Amino acid sequence: MTNNRTIDDMRDVGPRMYSGWRRGRGIGLFGLGPLATTLVISAGLIPLIIFNFSPMLALFIAVPCLLFAGFLLGRIDGVPLGNLLAQRIQWWWGSLHGYNSYRSGVIIDHPRAWQLPGVLASSALLSVEDIAGGDFGLIWDQRSGLMTATLKCSASSTGLADPRESEMWINNWHEWLASLGYLPIISHVTVTVDTAPEPGSTLADNVYSRLDPNAPEDARVLMQELVWRSPAAAADVDTRVSITFNPAKGDAGLRSIEDQTAEVSRVLHGLEAALSRCGVGVEGRAKDYELAGIVRMAFDPKARGEISRVLDGEINLVGNLLEWGSSGPVAAEESWDHYQHDSGLSVSWVWHEAPRQAVPSDVLTRILAPGNYPKRVTLLFRPLPAGSAAQ
Repeated sequence: MTNNRTIDDMRDVGPRMYSGWRRGRGIGLFGLGPLATTLVISAGLIPLIIFNFSPMLALFIAVPCLLFAGFLLGRIDGVPLGNLLAQRIQWWWGSLHGYNSYRSGVIIDHPRAWQLPGVLASSALLSVEDIAGGDFGLIWDQRSGLMTATLKCSASSTGLADPRESEMWINNWHEWLASLGYLPIISHVTVTVDTAPEPGSTLADNVYSRLDPNAPEDARVLMQELVWRSPAAAADVDTRVSITFNPAKGDAGLRSIEDQTAEVSRVLHGLEAALSRCGVGVEGRAKDYELAGIVRMAFDPKARGEISRVLDGEINLVGNLLEWGSSGPVAAEESWDHYQHDSGLSVSWVWHEAPRQAVPSDVLTRILAPGNYPKRVTLLFRPLPAGSAAQ
C-alpha cells in the first residue's frame, strides 16, 4: 500500500496563533506628541539657559521645570497625567455648569428642543438613496462633516466551520482592513457586537400568533404558562459594521451634501461586496429608522421589545415613532464613572492593551458571549495610509 497522506496531514498542526501587536506611539520624545515633546525639551533648556546668568535663579526654576517635565512624562495605566488632569478639569467645569444633567419634555418651545445629548448633539440623520434603487440611513456629524453608514451583518460561527476556512476568513479580513488605506475618504471602521437577554417579546409573539383559537382551553393555558415561565435564556445578538467617511478627503468637487452622499454610497457598495468574503453575511444597510431604533434601545434598554415589534411588524408606524430627535433619553445623568439614562446605567471598559503573547483567533469569544445584562463590544480600526499598509 502506498501512503498518500500529505505533509500537513502527517504532522500534528495546532491552531494558528496570532501576535505582534504594537501600541501606537508618537514620533516625539518617549513616544510623546510634537507639543508635549517641545514642552519637555523647553523645561530642560530653560534652567540651562538661565544658569549662564544666575546659577541660584536657575536652581530655583529647575524644580518646577522638572516637576512639569515629570508630569508630562508620567503615565497612569498608559494614560498621560496631563490628559487625566485635563479630563478632570473639563469634568469639574461641566458639572459646575450643569452640563452633566439632561432632561427632556413632552412640549418644549426651544429651537434645539429635540437635540440629542452629548456628542450626538451635532448629528443629523439622513435618508440616502442607494445606487441599487433602495435607501439607507446615514448619520451626519455637522460639526466635523463625517458621515457614518452601518451594515447589518450576521457573523458565521467559527465553531462549526473548518479551521482552514476560518483562517481564510481572517486573512480576507486582514486584506479588507489593509485595503482601506488606499481609500482616503474612509476615516475609521467600527465592528459592534450588541448582546442582550431576549426580552421575551419574540417568544410571546411567535407563540401567540400560532395559537389556534379553536384549540382546547387547557392547551392554550398551558402554552401561555410556558411562555410566562420561560426565562430569558435566549440572547438577542446584533452584529454591525459601521464605516465612517470623511468627504473632505475624497475627490475634489464634493461640496454639496448630494455629491458627498452619492460618493459614500458608491464606495460603500464595493466595501460590502468584499466584506462577504470575511465570514460575514451582509444583510443590508441599516435604514434611517433602524439607526434611530438602535440609539433608542441603547438609551432605554427596557424598550427593546417594543422597538423590535415596531421594526419587525409595524413598519407603517416607524416614521412617527422612530425619529432621530426622539431617539434620545428622556432623562440622563452623567457621573465620572458611569452614565445613567432612562431605564439603563452604562459603564464602559476600554481595552487598554493587546495581548502580549500569541493567542488564537477566538480569544475574544468570552468577551462577546451574552450575559445577564445588555453588553456592547466595539472594536475600532483606523486605516493606515497606503504606504504604511503595504509594509
